[in-house]
Amino acid sequence: MTEENDMGAQKMPSPQDNPFYSGEINGRPYYSCCAYDRVERVRTFSMEQCDAAESLPSIQKTVLQAIKRRRKQLERGLR
Repeated sequence: MTEENDMGAQKMPSPQDNPFYSGEINGRPYYSCCAYDRVERVRTFSMEQCDAAESLPSIQKTVLQAIKRRRKQLERGLR
C-alpha cells in the first residue's frame, strides 16, 4: 500500500472514467477543470462521453448545458 492509500486519499479517475482527461504533466494525470475548456471539449463528445461527464461530481452548470446540447445534436444525427 502506498502512503496516499493509507491516508484515505481518493484515487484520481482514469482517462476511461473521465472524458476531461487531457494528458500527463510530470507523470501525473491532468484534467480540464475550467468551464470554458470543458465546454469546448464537449462539442466533440460521443454519447458515452456525455454520460461519463454528467456523472462527475461538482460539474459546472454551463458544462451541463453544453452536454444537453451535445446530446440533442447526437440524437438528431449531427456530428
